[in-house]
Amino acid sequence: MARHCDNCRFWVGWDEPGEDEPTGTGWCKRYPATLEVPDDAGSEEGYTQPLTFYVDWCGEWRRRRRALAFLLRLAGKLLRRKANR
Repeated sequence: MARHCDNCRFWVGWDEPGEDEPTGTGWCKRYPATLEVPDDAGSEEGYTQPLTFYVDWCGEWRRRRRALAFLLRLAGKLLRRKANR
């Protein structure tokens, strides 16, 4: 499996399924958003996260978790803990 943004658990893409011309861009949600201070060009103050392209990569890549499998494993652990008390 290639370690790119599009299959990283921290990446949220902009494109909607079935979009005619996908952009392949999205946000990296690995760290909290940072404050963006306005400049002289008239930009507004706000919070932002890194904007990346789907084939970008970094050293923080983590495999996407399969939600149901993760929840089932977590439930199993909790039930075992409760049974051992």
